Amino acid sequence: ALTTTVPNQTIDSYAISTYRTAKYIIQATNGGEVHSTEVIVTTNGTDAAITEYATMYSSSSLMTVSADTDGTNVYVKVSPTNTNTTIDFVRESVIA
Repeated sequence: ALTTTVPNQTIDSYAISTYRTAKYIIQATNGGEVHSTEVIVTTNGTDAAITEYATMYSSSSLMTVSADTDGTNVYVKVSPTNTNTTIDFVRESVIA
C-alpha cells in the first residue's frame, strides 16, 4: 500500500538491456473504490514513453501513472490521490 500521496512513487522497474517494451494492467484500490488502467511503456535507451488506455474507475480517479529512465532502468511510477492506496499490477515484457 502507498501510505502517502507523494507523487511518482516507483511500483516497478526493469533493465533497458533486458526489455524495451512492457505492457501493464495496474489496479488501485482504496476502501471500496477501484481504478484500473492499461499502459504500454517503451524506451529508446535514453527516454521512456508511455501511453495509457482502457481506464476505468468506480467513482473517481485514484492514481496517475508515469514512467522515466535513468539510462539503465525504466521506472514505472504512480501518483496516488489518496493515502493508503493499494497498487497491484501485471506486467508483460518484450525482450530487447
